[in-house]
Amino acid sequence: MLTYVYHVLSLGLTGTFIEGDKTLKGTVLGQNKGRPTDDNRDPAKKNHIFLSPSIRYAGHDQYALPSDYLDEERGMKYRAKTVFRVLIRPKTYEVGPASFKGGDDPNFSPQELEWSTDRRGNIVIYALLVNLEEQ
Repeated sequence: MLTYVYHVLSLGLTGTFIEGDKTLKGTVLGQNKGRPTDDNRDPAKKNHIFLSPSIRYAGHDQYALPSDYLDEERGMKYRAKTVFRVLIRPKTYEVGPASFKGGDDPNFSPQELEWSTDRRGNIVIYALLVNLEEQ
C-alpha cells in the first residue's frame, strides 16, 4: 500500500511538469529550494527528494517559500504557497529528523518529520494543494 506524504515545490515551477520530475525544458528537479542546508548532513543526500508526513511541516515558510499573487480582477493581494500531496512506496525512503525549528507538528515526533529518497520513480503526485492568505 502506498503512503501519503507532502512535497514542496516553488510556486513558479508547479505548472512545468510533463513527465515525472522533468520540467518542460527537460530539467530534472532536485532538492527543495527552501530546504535548509546542514553541513553535517550526509553529502550523498544532496540530490534526494525530501518529503514529510506532516502538512504543517511541509507548509512552513522555511520549506514552502511564499510568493505574492495579485488577483487583478478583484484587486486583491495574496500570499501563496504550494505543496504537493504525493504517494510513495513503503520501504523506498528514509525517515529522519526535522532540519529546522518551528515546523513542529503535535501529530509527529520531531525525529520523523523529514523523509528522503533518491528513488524518483516511486513518487506519484496525487494532489496540488494551494494556500492563499489575503494580504
